[in-house]
Amino acid sequence: MFSRLFRFVQPPRKVGLLPTDLPDPETLGWTEPNSRGNTYRHGTPSAYSKGGCRCQHCRDAVTAYRNMRRLEGKDRPAKGRPVDTDGHVSSDWFRANIWYKAIEASGIGLHVTPHGMRHAHASWLLAGGADIQVVKTRLGHGSIITTQGYLHALPNADETALKALDAIRGTRTAAPTAASGDTITVSAEEWAALQEGQQKLAEMKKLFA
Repeated sequence: MFSRLFRFVQPPRKVGLLPTDLPDPETLGWTEPNSRGNTYRHGTPSAYSKGGCRCQHCRDAVTAYRNMRRLEGKDRPAKGRPVDTDGHVSSDWFRANIWYKAIEASGIGLHVTPHGMRHAHASWLLAGGADIQVVKTRLGHGSIITTQGYLHALPNADETALKALDAIRGTRTAAPTAASGDTITVSAEEWAALQEGQQKLAEMKKLFA
């Protein structure tokens, strides 16, 4: 589906840093003494490995040193991971280039994931009275037990379920019982039949009187 909405673009492979891209170590000063009391110039591989410095200049120097050795064939080049795709969008690319940017642009201020939206969609369908078998098919679940995990007690879920029942059986009407005066709930058809029976009973009483 995503491949129809978003076009995957293979990012160009980056050319790593080289020593010519870095500032002159002579202008960067010295590291703090290490355990042996030795200091090294910032922006050099020695400052990183022997001096234990992790400033940006020293990290860049190590990266450039390794890249140079690979270009010279002295070290085995790191194998890249080319993306061989038939047009489908990878999940990592989608999150980095589409999803996170969309969440930021929306200003929603929440951590939202595609799985979370899928979960909410299924829960709302079930809470709204949708048949669980229909939801199972919609989500592509292999077992209905998986779909049952989306059955959560959402606000007003009971009232929604009763409305779903009303849609099948008719409008619910309240009527008092003769014995206790408590209120019971019947369908519109049952209420009409009850009224008709009461009317016939009243007519019979008049005849006997």
